[in-house]
Amino acid sequence: MRRQLGYTYLAVMVLAILGTSIAFCSLGYSYLKEENYNRFGEEVALLASELENQDMTDQAFLNQFTKKTSNIIDARVSIIDEAGYIIADSEQINTKESHKHRKEIREAMQGKIGKDLRGSATTGISYYYTAEKMENHGMEYVIRIAMPQKNINQLMYRLTVWILVVTVICLLLATTFVYLMVRRITEPVYEIAEKAELIASGNYDIQISPMGSGHIYRLSESLNHMLESLRENQRVLEKQNKELKEYEIMQSQFVSNVTHELKTPLTSIRGFVDTLKEGAINDEKVAMRFLDIIGIETDRLTRLINDVLSLSEIEQKQDGEAVSCNVMEVAGEVEEIIRMKMKKRKKALKKEGKKAPDVRFMVEIGNEIPQYPCDEAHLKEMLLNLVDNAVKYTPQGSIILRVFEWNHVLHIQVKDTGIGIAQEHLPRLFERFYRVDKGRSRKQGGTGLGLSIVKHIVDLYGGTIKVESTVGYGTTFRIYLPYEQSVN
Repeated sequence: MRRQLGYTYLAVMVLAILGTSIAFCSLGYSYLKEENYNRFGEEVALLASELENQDMTDQAFLNQFTKKTSNIIDARVSIIDEAGYIIADSEQINTKESHKHRKEIREAMQGKIGKDLRGSATTGISYYYTAEKMENHGMEYVIRIAMPQKNINQLMYRLTVWILVVTVICLLLATTFVYLMVRRITEPVYEIAEKAELIASGNYDIQISPMGSGHIYRLSESLNHMLESLRENQRVLEKQNKELKEYEIMQSQFVSNVTHELKTPLTSIRGFVDTLKEGAINDEKVAMRFLDIIGIETDRLTRLINDVLSLSEIEQKQDGEAVSCNVMEVAGEVEEIIRMKMKKRKKALKKEGKKAPDVRFMVEIGNEIPQYPCDEAHLKEMLLNLVDNAVKYTPQGSIILRVFEWNHVLHIQVKDTGIGIAQEHLPRLFERFYRVDKGRSRKQGGTGLGLSIVKHIVDLYGGTIKVESTVGYGTTFRIYLPYEQSVN
């Protein structure tokens, strides 16, 4: 490309310079010829004015006059009578031939300045002739000046040499200029082409600086923007691939965890059922204890399946219709359910001869909370999971549920004075099946999905959740749900 472009520019410039040189030569020749005619026309007029009052019969004077004038103007001077015969000539050429029919003589006799270029039959030399008519004592004469063509040719030769020298210099300058110009034009193009090849091969780490001017500058800018877009797309794809791999790992872990969580109660149920079949059913006391355990494990299985289904439904964003939900009514229902569970738990512990925990449950609901656009079941499940979790891990003290609206955000706080959570567990607290104390969690009947469900519900409605905890002093969950953000 660079060579072809250079040859093209050079050819154009060479043609332009040669054309200009030829034109100058032609114009120079025409100019010199015309200047010659003009100069000798003026000189002929001056000679004619000097001879108007002279004695044209004085041959010696005429010969001396033509000779002297020829030396001054460096040209042949002739005086011709009205019959066309030369009566005096600076080169002292005597000829009886009439010049009346010569072009310059005819034109002069007609009152014009006669002009002609031809070879002289007398001298054998080509001349530029210039002639003008004059009158002397009623007689007409023609004064003629002849310049040898070789004189003009010498001038033309010198002019041509100078033009050729200038042409060669211009060609050298043009070649240098073409080289620099082509290099300036093509270097950005070559650099852009190299960068484009790297981009095409998948290398997006390069940088294209703005270069050139005009369309090349715009091209480099466009390529730079395209490269930025490709980098961004690559980052997005890498992030998506990473998220996809993490999701696949999480799904695999989830299936493994669900399988493990299902296997434990099923194994327990299977063991007790086999024991009952082998004869333990005949012992009413033992049978009832085994059946109670089977019931507990069945309830555990039911809770696990329900939590898995609930989590799946939230993840798929199904049945999450954003209808107007009365937050105060939902909070009131949650309060009733939790108080009933606490009473039931106290009775069960009392029946087993164990001391019931001394826990006070308080609910603080703000006045005139606007209805929140969400699925009522989601809000209720979120509150139940948080408060039920607080009840399980608060052996004594208090649990406070606060619900209020401020600055167009629904605020939910669940604070307890329970056993607390160590700081190293907080970052993973909302992972599926993650338990701070696995043995204690299973004894409390937890599935390990409660807080994960809470986090998914919060994310579903564009909210945020924060947790603060100190071991031995309790835990506080804070949830912020914006009213203006619809379901994702």
